[in-house]
Amino acid sequence: MKNKEIQNIAIISNDIEDNRVLSHVLQEQYSVTEYTKLEKFLDDFESSVVVNYNLVILDYNGTKNSSDIIRIRDASNQEDNPLLILVLSTSDNSTDKIECLDCGADEYILKPYSSPELMSKINALIRRYSYGEDAQKEHEYTYKNISLNEWTREVKVSGRKIKLTRKEYQFLLTLIKAPDYPVSRDRLFGILWNYDGYRSMSDEANLNTHASSLRRKIKLVDPVAAKLIVTEKCYGYKLGVC
Repeated sequence: MKNKEIQNIAIISNDIEDNRVLSHVLQEQYSVTEYTKLEKFLDDFESSVVVNYNLVILDYNGTKNSSDIIRIRDASNQEDNPLLILVLSTSDNSTDKIECLDCGADEYILKPYSSPELMSKINALIRRYSYGEDAQKEHEYTYKNISLNEWTREVKVSGRKIKLTRKEYQFLLTLIKAPDYPVSRDRLFGILWNYDGYRSMSDEANLNTHASSLRRKIKLVDPVAAKLIVTEKCYGYKLGVC
């Protein structure tokens, strides 16, 4: 019997044979659709014409897929339910694993894997999804008219969803976790780019650009809320009032 919480799984793999083997393993419990192109999956997912997917498995045989994770995560941010992402990879490099998880993957499994291991990981994700409502509440941050859900990566201004880039989201998340308290530029650089040393003028300008872009997107929905992104002269930024 198919799981009631997550019924639909999409597999994206550039290896047709791997796709078929993986699909065979999963079809005992889930409804599975195979894709060889990310663009086709995104078209189907965003239109919801084919099926409403809950879990996507990225299986790219060692090629870097962090950019694909970002594209999938950005698309899922526009949906009511979070899309879970599981990465299958031949790379045992810890940097690759960290990059995938930081970009929005929920799980990373090294290939080759055993079928029981794969099913165990998927079941763990299902349990997380099953208790998602309570978990989401624990990861919700609200300041006046701005709200952010770290679980779903959903951002709302005056009740309306807005779409942010990954850096804009990280910027806002850092501020909303410490409302009314200034966050230093050093800390923001460390979170957004892992900088802990020398920064060029262009780096400084880049941070300012992200702040301005974030304000602009918020202002399109609520001009008053945009003023909550405050520049602390010679120090950094805060989410608060002047």
